[in-house]
Amino acid sequence: MKIVLLVINAISLALIVEGVISLRRLQRRIIEASMTGPYDEETGLLNQRAFVPRVTSELKRAQRTGSELWVGVWTIVDGDSARFGRVAADTLRFPEVGFRLGEQVFCFVRPDMNGDVRDEFLRRIRSSTPRERAATGEAVWYGGDPDAMALLHAAIDEMG
Repeated sequence: MKIVLLVINAISLALIVEGVISLRRLQRRIIEASMTGPYDEETGLLNQRAFVPRVTSELKRAQRTGSELWVGVWTIVDGDSARFGRVAADTLRFPEVGFRLGEQVFCFVRPDMNGDVRDEFLRRIRSSTPRERAATGEAVWYGGDPDAMALLHAAIDEMG
Protein backbone atom coordinates (compact mmCIF):
# COMPACT_ATOMS: atom_id res chain seq x y z
CA MET A 1 0.00 0.00 0.00
CA LYS A 2 2.86 2.39 0.82
CA ILE A 3 4.41 1.74 -2.57
CA VAL A 4 1.15 2.63 -4.35
CA LEU A 5 0.91 5.90 -2.40
CA LEU A 6 4.56 6.72 -3.19
CA VAL A 7 3.94 6.07 -6.89
CA ILE A 8 0.79 8.25 -6.85
CA ASN A 9 2.67 11.03 -5.03
CA ALA A 10 5.56 10.85 -7.50
CA ILE A 11 3.19 11.03 -10.47
CA SER A 12 1.29 13.92 -8.86
CA LEU A 13 4.52 15.77 -8.18
CA ALA A 14 5.66 15.25 -11.80
CA LEU A 15 2.32 16.57 -13.09
CA ILE A 16 2.54 19.63 -10.84
CA VAL A 17 6.08 20.39 -12.04
CA GLU A 18 4.97 19.97 -15.68
CA GLY A 19 2.01 22.29 -15.04
CA VAL A 20 4.25 24.97 -13.54
CA ILE A 21 6.66 24.75 -16.48
CA SER A 22 3.76 24.96 -18.96
CA LEU A 23 2.32 27.95 -17.11
CA ARG A 24 5.64 29.80 -17.27
CA ARG A 25 5.98 29.10 -20.99
CA LEU A 26 2.47 30.39 -21.58
CA GLN A 27 3.14 33.54 -19.54
CA ARG A 28 6.33 34.15 -21.57
CA ARG A 29 4.38 33.79 -24.82
CA ILE A 30 1.72 36.24 -23.63
CA ILE A 31 4.39 38.80 -22.72
CA GLU A 32 6.13 38.36 -26.10
CA ALA A 33 2.82 38.71 -27.97
CA SER A 34 1.90 41.87 -26.09
CA MET A 35 5.31 43.39 -26.79
CA THR A 36 5.23 42.75 -30.53
CA GLY A 37 1.75 44.15 -31.02
CA PRO A 38 -0.04 44.79 -34.30
CA TYR A 39 2.45 47.34 -35.65
CA ASP A 40 4.27 47.67 -38.95
CA GLU A 41 7.97 47.53 -38.10
CA GLU A 42 9.08 49.87 -40.91
CA THR A 43 6.70 52.72 -40.17
CA GLY A 44 5.36 52.37 -36.63
CA LEU A 45 1.80 52.55 -37.91
CA LEU A 46 -0.74 49.91 -36.98
CA ASN A 47 -0.77 47.00 -39.44
CA GLN A 48 -3.56 45.38 -41.43
CA ARG A 49 -4.40 42.95 -38.60
CA ALA A 50 -5.36 45.88 -36.40
CA PHE A 51 -7.52 47.62 -39.01
CA VAL A 52 -10.88 45.84 -38.67
CA PRO A 53 -10.98 45.63 -34.85
CA ARG A 54 -9.78 49.20 -34.34
CA VAL A 55 -12.00 50.82 -36.97
CA THR A 56 -15.00 48.76 -35.88
CA SER A 57 -14.53 50.06 -32.33
CA GLU A 58 -14.23 53.63 -33.68
CA LEU A 59 -17.42 53.12 -35.71
CA LYS A 60 -19.29 51.83 -32.67
CA ARG A 61 -18.05 54.79 -30.63
CA ALA A 62 -19.22 57.17 -33.37
CA GLN A 63 -22.56 55.37 -33.45
CA ARG A 64 -23.00 55.82 -29.68
CA THR A 65 -22.08 59.50 -29.78
CA GLY A 66 -23.96 60.31 -33.00
CA SER A 67 -20.83 61.52 -34.78
CA GLU A 68 -19.15 60.57 -38.03
CA LEU A 69 -15.88 58.83 -38.91
CA TRP A 70 -13.58 59.86 -41.77
CA VAL A 71 -11.35 57.36 -43.59
CA GLY A 72 -8.64 58.29 -46.07
CA VAL A 73 -6.70 55.79 -48.19
CA TRP A 74 -3.33 56.61 -49.76
CA THR A 75 -1.63 54.37 -52.28
CA ILE A 76 1.95 55.40 -53.00
CA VAL A 77 2.44 55.18 -56.75
CA ASP A 78 5.88 56.80 -56.93
CA GLY A 79 8.45 57.17 -54.17
CA ASP A 80 9.46 55.46 -50.96
CA SER A 81 6.36 54.06 -49.28
CA ALA A 82 8.20 53.21 -46.06
CA ARG A 83 9.44 56.80 -45.78
CA PHE A 84 5.92 58.07 -46.41
CA GLY A 85 4.60 55.83 -43.62
CA ARG A 86 7.28 56.88 -41.13
CA VAL A 87 6.75 60.58 -41.77
CA ALA A 88 2.97 60.21 -41.76
CA ALA A 89 3.15 58.37 -38.43
CA ASP A 90 5.12 61.29 -36.99
CA THR A 91 2.53 63.83 -38.16
CA LEU A 92 -0.52 62.08 -36.68
CA ARG A 93 -2.24 63.79 -33.77
CA PHE A 94 -4.81 62.41 -31.37
CA PRO A 95 -7.47 61.15 -32.24
CA GLU A 96 -6.04 60.32 -35.69
CA VAL A 97 -5.02 56.72 -36.32
CA GLY A 98 -2.88 55.37 -39.16
CA PHE A 99 -2.56 51.91 -40.67
CA ARG A 100 -0.27 50.31 -43.20
CA LEU A 101 -2.58 47.94 -45.04
CA GLY A 102 -0.10 46.82 -47.69
CA GLU A 103 3.37 47.55 -49.02
CA GLN A 104 2.19 50.80 -50.63
CA VAL A 105 -1.30 51.24 -49.12
CA PHE A 106 -1.97 53.40 -46.07
CA CYS A 107 -5.19 54.29 -44.31
CA PHE A 108 -5.89 57.11 -41.88
CA VAL A 109 -8.95 57.36 -39.65
CA ARG A 110 -10.31 60.28 -37.65
CA PRO A 111 -13.61 60.88 -35.88
CA ASP A 112 -15.41 64.22 -36.26
CA MET A 113 -13.42 65.40 -39.29
CA ASN A 114 -14.85 68.76 -40.32
CA GLY A 115 -13.67 70.80 -43.30
CA ASP A 116 -10.99 72.85 -41.52
CA VAL A 117 -9.57 69.85 -39.66
CA ARG A 118 -9.58 67.82 -42.90
CA ASP A 119 -7.71 70.54 -44.81
CA GLU A 120 -5.13 70.87 -42.04
CA PHE A 121 -4.67 67.07 -41.85
CA LEU A 122 -4.21 66.73 -45.61
CA ARG A 123 -1.78 69.67 -45.64
CA ARG A 124 0.29 68.00 -42.89
CA ILE A 125 0.47 64.69 -44.75
CA ARG A 126 1.23 66.24 -48.15
CA SER A 127 3.82 68.74 -46.94
CA SER A 128 5.69 66.17 -44.91
CA THR A 129 6.11 63.81 -47.88
CA PRO A 130 6.71 65.97 -50.94
CA ARG A 131 8.75 63.32 -52.80
CA GLU A 132 6.03 60.67 -52.89
CA ARG A 133 3.12 60.69 -55.31
CA ALA A 134 -0.06 59.03 -54.14
CA ALA A 135 -3.52 58.16 -55.29
CA THR A 136 -5.97 59.08 -52.57
CA GLY A 137 -9.55 58.38 -51.70
CA GLU A 138 -11.74 59.17 -48.76
CA ALA A 139 -15.12 58.33 -47.32
CA VAL A 140 -17.15 59.46 -44.33
CA TRP A 141 -19.37 57.22 -42.26
CA TYR A 142 -22.44 59.06 -40.97
CA GLY A 143 -24.26 56.14 -39.41
CA GLY A 144 -25.76 52.79 -40.20
CA ASP A 145 -24.00 49.46 -40.08
CA PRO A 146 -20.56 49.80 -38.42
CA ASP A 147 -18.73 47.86 -41.17
CA ALA A 148 -15.02 48.75 -41.32
CA MET A 149 -14.37 46.96 -44.61
CA ALA A 150 -17.35 48.59 -46.33
CA LEU A 151 -16.04 52.01 -45.27
CA LEU A 152 -12.56 51.14 -46.53
CA HIS A 153 -13.94 50.01 -49.88
CA ALA A 154 -15.99 53.21 -50.15
CA ALA A 155 -12.77 55.22 -49.74
CA ILE A 156 -10.95 53.03 -52.27
CA ASP A 157 -13.78 53.54 -54.76
CA GLU A 158 -13.21 57.31 -54.49
CA MET A 159 -9.49 57.10 -55.34
CA GLY A 160 -8.29 59.36 -58.09
